[in-house]
Amino acid sequence: MLVTVLMVGAGLAGGLRLSYIYDHILQLAFAATVLAFSLSVLLYFKALLAPETALAPGGNS
Repeated sequence: MLVTVLMVGAGLAGGLRLSYIYDHILQLAFAATVLAFSLSVLLYFKALLAPETALAPGGNS
């Protein structure tokens, strides 16, 4: 947490506008949701195409 506070402080000293996050929260949330869904689909298909030896024994149902 200390590192985060220091990074935000350094950013503010360098001209970082935190109001950008507030102004664009919907776009940022949408982008995060699309990214998470895309990565989930990618991992699902990678697991389907992976050889049997690459999968965990408990997950082979």
